[in-house]
Amino acid sequence: MTQGWRTSTRRQNGSPAVQRSVSVVRCYMRLSDNSRATEAIRQCLPDLLKDTTFAQVLKDDTTTERWLPQLVKNLQEGQVTDPRGIPLLPQ
Repeated sequence: MTQGWRTSTRRQNGSPAVQRSVSVVRCYMRLSDNSRATEAIRQCLPDLLKDTTFAQVLKDDTTTERWLPQLVKNLQEGQVTDPRGIPLLPQ
């Protein structure tokens, strides 16, 4: 899935690539609200989301541009927060 996503995102410089990236980041953020899911995401989060691959794609979407570093931070620290940085209670 990651290879196809990388290829299609690079190929499409328009709205579909942005929408796809936003959806993927939003899904991972929502999953990271759950402590069990967070553990699973730590093990399988695509490298594309850990580096700056999507910085250019997301530059015009400030909300998602904020979510992506927050997601990576949540996974590194073990502290799950919402997109505003407010800690969430474990479920």
